[in-house]
Amino acid sequence: MSMTMTHEGTRARGRHEPSLTGAIVFARPSMPVARIADALAGLIDHDPPPILSEDQSLNGRAAALQALREKRRRLIISTPLGARGLDIPHCSHVYLLGLPQTAEDYLHAAGRCGRMGQPGLVTTLCGEKEGFALARLENSLNVEFFDARRDDGGGGGGGSIAPGQDDTDEDGDED
Repeated sequence: MSMTMTHEGTRARGRHEPSLTGAIVFARPSMPVARIADALAGLIDHDPPPILSEDQSLNGRAAALQALREKRRRLIISTPLGARGLDIPHCSHVYLLGLPQTAEDYLHAAGRCGRMGQPGLVTTLCGEKEGFALARLENSLNVEFFDARRDDGGGGGGGSIAPGQDDTDEDGDED
């Protein structure tokens, strides 16, 4: 069984997610990134998304980034290589396939979206067995993730808990 954990610190509970203007899917280098790209073909763009990885040539990496920057593509697949130093102002979504190794790695990946005051959404796909590591990440970053499999009435299959809010409904019960 898998969990989808989402963090978006500026979104109030129940509001809709930002429209996807650009997205980066981060996969570990050990993951089959070419197969992931093939599986995502047609989801956002017609062709498989470009790949930004250690195995790509410098020209291949530059072409992948340029396609996203110029909005010819709205999705790229990246290993953690792309988590540092990328500046894609219109990137609205980041998807992490598994928990990052450290809180710093999470921040670098998450920081690729929602730049310059724009809304952004970070979704981390992880297994329930990673609950302890997820809690450690929450504590390190002083953020609260929520389980996007739950629906809080805000649409989109989930909602975030803004800092200072509890996770109870009008009856005082947990959702």
